[in-house]
Amino acid sequence: MHNEKHCIQHYLNRYAETDLAPPNPSLTTLHSALKRVNKRVQWVLVIPVYDEALPRLQTLFNSLVQAADRAQQSVIVITVFNVPDTASPETVATNLDVFNAFVSWSSSLPETVRVVTLNRIHEPIPKKWGVGLARKIGADWALALIAEGVVTTQVILNTDADVMIPAAYFLHWQHALADHQAVAWTYPFIHIPDTPELSEITTEFDQYLNSYVNNLAATGSRHAYFALGSIIGVNAGAYAQVRGFPKKNGGEDFYLLNKLRKLGSVMRIEGEPLQVLARYSSRVPFGTGPRLQAAMKLIDKQPRFPLPSAEAFHVLSVLLSCIENLPEEIGWGDLQTACDEQANRHPGLARALDELGFQPWFEKCRKQRNQTQIKARFLEWFDGFRTLKLLNVVSTKHVAAMSAANRGGVAT
Repeated sequence: MHNEKHCIQHYLNRYAETDLAPPNPSLTTLHSALKRVNKRVQWVLVIPVYDEALPRLQTLFNSLVQAADRAQQSVIVITVFNVPDTASPETVATNLDVFNAFVSWSSSLPETVRVVTLNRIHEPIPKKWGVGLARKIGADWALALIAEGVVTTQVILNTDADVMIPAAYFLHWQHALADHQAVAWTYPFIHIPDTPELSEITTEFDQYLNSYVNNLAATGSRHAYFALGSIIGVNAGAYAQVRGFPKKNGGEDFYLLNKLRKLGSVMRIEGEPLQVLARYSSRVPFGTGPRLQAAMKLIDKQPRFPLPSAEAFHVLSVLLSCIENLPEEIGWGDLQTACDEQANRHPGLARALDELGFQPWFEKCRKQRNQTQIKARFLEWFDGFRTLKLLNVVSTKHVAAMSAANRGGVAT
């Protein structure tokens, strides 16, 4: 516990986006106000807000009120209103209008849902950092609230402005945290189409996401989880240890979980799903909105959400099974021999390991003084990003080989 507090304090002092290290006057004032009315706040939830309409925010917060009432608990919601530094004056003005309207409307919410509204509209976020920085600003505030003792649960919840929270949301989180020790959790979700024309493609997209994660789980991958910013909860100490959300304009959720998985497990919560709005969007370079937009432009008979090939998942399974069956304490030669044996049997694995840079990593590690925990070090190196890259490499090569065979040629 002492080490965790020290880690959080160190992060707030050195890596937080603003001066949030305890004691912080703003947080202390909030804490004192809560003490005066004898209120304990169990949860903190972070929501980035950009280009959202007020009715959408009202729908979200009304669902949060119902969830807090159902659990008989309270939550502090940190909303980070933001625009990119490339936003037009009209976009800035529109977002500022929504911000002011929301501040006015949210002031009448019940005490079970307390809102902290952060304004990054007047100080736009660099586009290259985008939603990643917006999430980090909010999560850093959440971490400070936990460190100050304002929030009792040591978990930072995250969602988006285009969701609707189920009534049992906080009860499901409470149950999950009581039963499992982890560094992060993902909440169940379902996409709801914004318009009737998106109904079919939204169903296909959810089927694709579930198939992808289920196939990963079948291979024995440690990275069989959904990487969506709207469903993630993070242990406060682990958040500090990995230095918060990456400042990326898209994929920040994937890279955060990738770093967290090296510290411990990522658990999937069971329960009634939250509803995520499926809609066209160009606010980020990739993600649900851009994926749907691109899929709708495809001509008939083209797969709209193609999975990695069955061969790719098979190659991944072979590699992970090979490593899993090795003794815990092995030498570098044992690892090299095991990988070489499987690569000789599966050319796709040989190509993938080559493109992943296995040999340079292997040679560098072999020269290091530390010659222990080699198996664990390989699994740490072979992270979520390299897992994804292996699947893409093998799929691309496999499809090319199949196409060449059908043409009677040779794949290069």
